[in-house]
Amino acid sequence: MKIKLISFCLVTLLLVPALSSAITLQHSTIQQGFQNYLFNNDSSFDRLITVLLKIGHYPSMSACIINNTTIVWKKGYGFYDMEQQKPANEHTIYVIASVTKTITSTALMQLYERGFFQLDDDINMYLPFILRNPNFPNDPITIRMILSHSSSLATDPLAYHWFNYSHPPPIPWYPSPWLEEYLLPGGVFYTPEIWDATHRPGEYMQYANINFDIVAYLVQLLSGQPFYEYCDDYIFTPLGMIHTSFRLPDLPIDDVAVPYLYENKTYVKLHYYQLLHYPIGGLMTTVDDLSHFLIAHMNHGIYNGTRILQNDILPK
Repeated sequence: MKIKLISFCLVTLLLVPALSSAITLQHSTIQQGFQNYLFNNDSSFDRLITVLLKIGHYPSMSACIINNTTIVWKKGYGFYDMEQQKPANEHTIYVIASVTKTITSTALMQLYERGFFQLDDDINMYLPFILRNPNFPNDPITIRMILSHSSSLATDPLAYHWFNYSHPPPIPWYPSPWLEEYLLPGGVFYTPEIWDATHRPGEYMQYANINFDIVAYLVQLLSGQPFYEYCDDYIFTPLGMIHTSFRLPDLPIDDVAVPYLYENKTYVKLHYYQLLHYPIGGLMTTVDDLSHFLIAHMNHGIYNGTRILQNDILPK
């Protein structure tokens, strides 16, 4: 049961629905709960997950356990549409938030594999504008730094999250010219706080979503395709991820989890929405589909006989 629990927790971390709000759980509370709970059968395990969902105010969740190349267990918990009492299952479609970045980085690494760039290339070799930290204007920013959150782009300011867009891609002004207006001094959306004033590029890792807006833009520039189309052609279709998309209109809406906000001790139903920054957190998928992607990464880049990355690329 310990193996099952560890595997379950790993996959659950990837698949907990990001559309719901949650409270921060005290470490001591969770630790005590696990110490006092005996996972001696599936029923007790199910009860624990149900309790944790209630504590965290998540309406639903789907999860699976993978052994090598096979799903050995999958299950849904709660209702993904509370008004219609639709129970979650392996076919429920969730927005997977920042797990999207694993797709985005895979797309760029496919182009690396095909010889389009080197990881330590100055990013300005490929961008149509010059990107430098104004505090360290002589220090190049490499593609490796962008991928590893060590580019000296600082934690996203609150203003980054104000930008939203209610329509699916393609978006006429994203990623360009939006990126230029956000990243470059004098831009309409520019604020100096987006850049680290203390650490040079490559010196320090700090998580900033904007790095992966740039990664997606590189995919688009190097491949000559819109980012979402590239992912369809080179990741989702080869892996048989038929219920996965950056575009809500391309998915069966009846299977998409309804977004909720938990406030005043109740769940408030929200409208379906799309993200402007869809390459950093806007992918919609199912536990079944995402398992194909995970299996490929667990098995040297191969899922069901189809290779999406060479084995020697994965450690990079």
